[in-house]
Amino acid sequence: MHKNNCLVKALVLLALCCCPFVVSAQELAIPGKICIVGGSYGGYASLMAAAKQQDTFSCAASINGVSDQWEVWASARRYMSKEIIRKQLGTDKEDLIARSPISYAKTIDIPVLLIHGEKDRVVPVSHSRQMDKALRKAGKTVKFVELENGNHSLSIEQNRIETLRLLEEFLAMNIDEST
Repeated sequence: MHKNNCLVKALVLLALCCCPFVVSAQELAIPGKICIVGGSYGGYASLMAAAKQQDTFSCAASINGVSDQWEVWASARRYMSKEIIRKQLGTDKEDLIARSPISYAKTIDIPVLLIHGEKDRVVPVSHSRQMDKALRKAGKTVKFVELENGNHSLSIEQNRIETLRLLEEFLAMNIDEST
């Protein structure tokens, strides 16, 4: 593994390790009532949590998130920052695939919401399209919404409102309010 991509792994581990601590040690959250939601890198972390820590989270939402690190690496050749991307992610194809949520679609057993801007230039919408396809093929519960003219930062007010509406609906459907 390339030494610089340790940061990516460390950030995912931090997200995955903190939640059980908050649940068990601090009693600040109740298992079964936690949904992980993130955008961009946070969307990637949400999808990895859905794959790796389903006992902690009852659902996961990714907004403009990366689902395939190999695709990021392979498409970097089109950008001026390709060397930076390759230093951040490393160059080991097997490792990149192993760190990609799409590789774990069959193991995800919690509902997933994917929201992505159709004109996202930072993380192409193909990431969410392919994740949706993989989850559906595996028979998983997934909702995918492509935001018309949407970009990575949700610049269009209507897209921000729609994202919040979708999140509110998704959380209400997937977090048990009975206890």
